Amino acid sequence: MWHCDVHVFPRFTGDDLYRTRGEPVDMAEVERVAALLRAHYPEPNPRAGLATKQTAAGCLLFDTDGRL
Repeated sequence: MWHCDVHVFPRFTGDDLYRTRGEPVDMAEVERVAALLRAHYPEPNPRAGLATKQTAAGCLLFDTDGRL
């Protein structure tokens, strides 16, 4: 199904949102966090997200000058 995601990030001076640190990732730490996530999330159920009836939603966003 086609969909659109909108992510809103509050921004602050010096927040470094898009700056990488250029350091190698510690794979042991990545595996540790992944194991924690796996332990606390249920097994995926491919049918869990299926709607029982058809639904739809939509919106149009306009700026202060009335432009779409």
